[in-house]
Formats: sequence, structure tokens, C-alpha cells
Amino acid sequence: MEDIKFAFPVKTLLYEGNLIVGALEKYSTRLAPRLTARGPTFTADIRSLYASVASGDSAQKTAGGSLGGLTEAQDAALTVLAGRFKDARESAKKAFKGQDVKLHEEFQVGINDPRDIGSILARARIVHDSCNVPANAAALALVGWIAPDTAALAAAIKAVEDADKEQETQKGNRLQSTGDRNTDANRFYDALLAIQNAANLEFTGDDSNSIAIRTEFRFATFPPASGSSDNNTPPPPSPAPPATPPHA
Repeated sequence: MEDIKFAFPVKTLLYEGNLIVGALEKYSTRLAPRLTARGPTFTADIRSLYASVASGDSAQKTAGGSLGGLTEAQDAALTVLAGRFKDARESAKKAFKGQDVKLHEEFQVGINDPRDIGSILARARIVHDSCNVPANAAALALVGWIAPDTAALAAAIKAVEDADKEQETQKGNRLQSTGDRNTDANRFYDALLAIQNAANLEFTGDDSNSIAIRTEFRFATFPPASGSSDNNTPPPPSPAPPATPPHA
């Protein structure tokens, strides 16, 4: 995945970039000769790239939001599984009272760690498979655990597996959306610097007629001097030192 080349928020890039591209569009006739090497449709292309970065930034945030939602779904599925798992073990303890080895090995009684999702699912599958053994099923039925309970445990296991798989898919989507956004943002940033340089050469600082035009190309605010500015307001000037009182 490509890393961002600049040290300030993408929203700052979008805000300033929109203004710079607007200035390019306004003065395209003057700047076109200096930007010919970037192609005859550069002005339209850079506006399109701006839109791509903006939509990519939204997509990246949406992917992140979806990932958070999946965590809630996963937690809900794990809660259901925990209940089914506990019921199965409690039923087994009643059906196989005193058979400590069987309870430990086949019904995972006393085994509660590790607590990662993979380990929880592994223990649940062992208990589910043990419930399906005909001899075990017959003994469990005597204490009220029947086939629909085993099926409900299987469904709870599958729900956690599905939520876990979907979460991993969304992680991949988020990485992809972030990588795409970063690539476009870096291209946009490089193009903005080229536009500013062309404007600086065309509308020179020693020409009093260019002062207002140069302001439109955001030379004073872009790139942000701090590298991490979250807004476009320049810092206030330092306060003047206190006046020295006159001697008596």
C-alpha cells in the first residue's frame, strides 16, 4: 500500500487543492504553455483527480465505519455462542457426572483459555462434535439436551465464523480503499505543486499587478508550514515585547 507523501490531513489537501485548481481554471490561458508537458487536458484531468481523491477519502472512511459495525455484529454472535456453549457443558456435567476426563476432553470443561476467537471456535466445535456422537446424544437427551440444541450450537458457531470472515473481508477492503486514496492523493499533491510553480513563474512576485492573482494560488497557506495543520488560518503574530519604562 502506498504511503502518503505529505504530513498534513487529506481534508487540507482537498480544501486548498480545490482553490488552487479553481485558480488554474481561471487563468488556464496564461498557464497552459507552462503546463503543456503534463498533457493537453491537464486542467480537466486535475479537476477529475480532485474528485477522485474526495470520493476515495469518503470510501476509506466508509470502510472504516463498516469495520466498526462488523465488530458489533461479531460481539453479538459471540454472546449467543457463549450461551449455547455454556448450556452444552452444563448439560454434559449432569449427563456424565464424575467422568472428569471425558468432560475435560470431549466437552472442554475447565478449559477457558486462550480467549481469542479462533480458540473459542475450536472449543465450541469440539463440544458440538461430542454432542453429535450417538452415545453421548442419548445420555444428553436424558437430561434434556436434544438434537435441536445441538443444531442451535452449530448455528451459533457458523454465525461467529461468518462474522469473522466478513470482518477480514472488510479489513481488506479498507486497506484497498486507503491504498487507492493515497495513490490519488499523492498524484494530486504533486500536480498542485507543479501548478503553484508555474503560477509563481508566470505571475512574479515583483509585479504589483500579480499580488491578488498570487493569493488565489495559495502560496501563503499551501503546503501548510507546520506539516500537520488541520485548518487554513495562519498563526497569530507573536505579541510585541513590553515597552521599557522611561527612566525617572
